[in-house]
Amino acid sequence: LSLDGIVRVYNRDAHGRNWGFDEFGNVLILDNEPGRKVPIVFDDANLLDQYDFLGYEDRLEICRRHWNSFNENREGEVYSEDRIEDKDRYELAYLNAIIVRALEIYSQVRETRQDIKNASLTNAIESVQIIRNKFNSYYSRYDSKYRSLEESLQNLKAYDG
Repeated sequence: LSLDGIVRVYNRDAHGRNWGFDEFGNVLILDNEPGRKVPIVFDDANLLDQYDFLGYEDRLEICRRHWNSFNENREGEVYSEDRIEDKDRYELAYLNAIIVRALEIYSQVRETRQDIKNASLTNAIESVQIIRNKFNSYYSRYDSKYRSLEESLQNLKAYDG
């Protein structure tokens, strides 16, 4: 439910494995799928949470900059529902997007990219814990589901080493 009403953008499958650099330092897009509209926080989770190089507060700061840039660079008339105003609401949606994306990519990376599997699952587990601590009233409504989800994420992480 935290993803309901979140600004949607075209997902072009942006993540580190689909981008690279040529010999001149230019960015290359290696895989550009037809876009489907997804909550903007899916892009944040794709780009930031499949790797283990930044702590949560640093990733959240990048998200906030992304959301501010989105607000500043909207073309044409911008309606209130097309703006990112409630940063706490977007943070909760981002945390849930981290969990969703970790589960979506698990089967793709389980055998070939242990680093991405582990980072994604670690970040998803951390997301459940942050939701419990920072968004406790929301967490409490879904307590048993989040506890089950956290246990399942830990089991997936332990599976296959």
